[in-house]
Amino acid sequence: MIKKLANSMVCFYVKNNYISENETSSYVYGFEILLSTLLNTLLVLVAALFMHSFIEAIFYMAAFISLRTSGGGYHAKSHRACILTFTVMFIVFCLTINILDGKIPAMYSLFCSMVSAIIIWSVAPVEAPNKPLSSAKRKRYRSISLVVGCVFMVLALVTYLTSVIPEITVYIFSGELAAALTMVAGAITTTRKEDDYESADP
Repeated sequence: MIKKLANSMVCFYVKNNYISENETSSYVYGFEILLSTLLNTLLVLVAALFMHSFIEAIFYMAAFISLRTSGGGYHAKSHRACILTFTVMFIVFCLTINILDGKIPAMYSLFCSMVSAIIIWSVAPVEAPNKPLSSAKRKRYRSISLVVGCVFMVLALVTYLTSVIPEITVYIFSGELAAALTMVAGAITTTRKEDDYESADP
């Protein structure tokens, strides 16, 4: 559905001479990503409404996007799988936070940030299979990811020591951890593909 809609949008722009036919493939890909992101966001916000966590969901997504943009991560084989995975991850983190019920929010936040920092240091950035990074971009994205991870760690330490707005911070660090976990999944997938390629190479 998303691919068809992206194709229709690009066809409209081509017919109206806003873009040339030589650029259609890149624009289709761009519109697919845009539509998928919008639908992801919409579904998470709808789920957040049902779970009475609408404002918290915004902080969760802000943290997720801030790290995902520079650190990369797992890319599902289809937009449906991507949307489902993103929504399910949010729901799981919401349920986890509700189970904690304010008992150990500062410790939970610190744990999420520490695990995320280890993952960022170990694998960031994780490249998309169809969008390899140049050496310069890889260094830049790694630097950005490390800075983002350090900022989260400082915030986690402040939260742990002072218990500042723990109700919001648990969602912030859940978003960070969710993005970091997608890095792990992406790194594992990339490694498996490289191993399969090497084993198939005569």
